[in-house]
Amino acid sequence: MVQANGPAGQTHHFAGPSEDGRQVVAVWDSQESLDAFVSETLMPALQGLGDRGFPAPPEQTVFEVDTAAFA
Repeated sequence: MVQANGPAGQTHHFAGPSEDGRQVVAVWDSQESLDAFVSETLMPALQGLGDRGFPAPPEQTVFEVDTAAFA
């Protein structure tokens, strides 16, 4: 799934089923945009779910993409 109108700084968003539930891949314009989204939007929303939420914060894997390879 590609998200048309995502949070500020998110350029692409894909999600699909995995062996453990769902896998989400998000591409951000900067680490600062990702950090702001996680602290200001994602974590407060997850905490607001109470018992209906995840037992722990989602696992994140962050890496830089070499966009020059695609130019």
